[in-house]
Amino acid sequence: IQLEISIIDGQGCSNKDTAWFYIVKVPVITFSGFPDLCIDKGAVNLSSISNTKPLTGKWSVIDSTGITKSKTILQPGINANGDTLDTKKISLQNGPGIYKMRYTDLASGCYVKKDTILRINPLPNVKISISPTGDNGKFCEIDPDVTLNANPSGGTWSSSVAGVISGGKFQPSAVSAAERDKWITLTYRYTDPSTKCDTSKSLQVFVQSKPVVNILNNDIDTCRSNTMDITLKATYAFTSKISWVHSFDPTRGGFDNNGTQLSNNNPTVYNIKPRGDSITNVVITAFTEAMGVCPFAQDNLFLKIHPRPNATVTIDDADGCAPHTVNFTTTLNNGVDATKSTFNWKFGDQSNGTGAVVSHIYPNTGSYLPSLQVISEFGCDTTLGPFNIDVYPIPVAAFTPNPNNATTAAL
Repeated sequence: IQLEISIIDGQGCSNKDTAWFYIVKVPVITFSGFPDLCIDKGAVNLSSISNTKPLTGKWSVIDSTGITKSKTILQPGINANGDTLDTKKISLQNGPGIYKMRYTDLASGCYVKKDTILRINPLPNVKISISPTGDNGKFCEIDPDVTLNANPSGGTWSSSVAGVISGGKFQPSAVSAAERDKWITLTYRYTDPSTKCDTSKSLQVFVQSKPVVNILNNDIDTCRSNTMDITLKATYAFTSKISWVHSFDPTRGGFDNNGTQLSNNNPTVYNIKPRGDSITNVVITAFTEAMGVCPFAQDNLFLKIHPRPNATVTIDDADGCAPHTVNFTTTLNNGVDATKSTFNWKFGDQSNGTGAVVSHIYPNTGSYLPSLQVISEFGCDTTLGPFNIDVYPIPVAAFTPNPNNATTAAL
């Protein structure tokens, strides 16, 4: 609009001037309400999330009664261009709250404003723990399951190692060999059902491999010899060394060296002098060291050494005239059961016999060397003899009368 003004003074002199007046249409600010934000949302474009129009203005935070004070988010770098808010630069303690937001537009030359509310929600306050706690979070692979505790409940647990969490418990035994002996991260994530803000907290656990030992020798069930040397050998892992011990086995009979240290060498030689009168039962144990939070491990080798029969043979008559009958009586002098033993005789004349007490007839003259093999029920044997048997010929009585040497008796 052009306006003209004329001025006439008292002397009749006049002048005039013109001016242009511009009437600008006042812009209408429109936007939708802000969605609630979580304190960890990060950088957001305020105009974009609220669909603000026109885009020629800028957002600001203003103080208002009953509203969170704006100073908590008006900090350098937070609202750099009046259109972007970075929630991560707000104090986690003081930042959450309800803020009054104002959008102003001066592009038309007219001051236009419109206010709304922005809610910034805190993250859930989550506390987690495990029970038992182990040794500063360290467990052995054979330990029982560990309970995962979280408050508030209703979140989800996850692990940096798959397959080790089940039913709210961490399972040390489920940790594979490849994942043992290193730290594992357990993470709990919880979402607040009202604000939809979520948070996660983590803790670490360590699962140690249990020491293992394996004796390479097989169990031994054998017969006694005067000197027995056994070379012991084992494989082991997750331990610095092993120890060899032999001990009494109360379930298998007697051996009176209880828990005697043998050696720390591997392999090692064990010299055993078994009993001669009864079964010798020995347990040889290979022990590992107890390492960290894991107990020691052990493996056993069972030795069962049977005595050989200790016998004597009584011969009633070692020599005589043919045919000559000899009675042999065998007596066992140790713990070998005679009723379960076998007695094999060789009589020295191509004939054989069995039994602890036997009789044998030697029909012909000569010298004979009988022997006896005694075999216990466990297959341990002893050979006795040879014994000396002499059979003599029977003397032949004979004479010749001499008629020339007659004698007359006087009447």
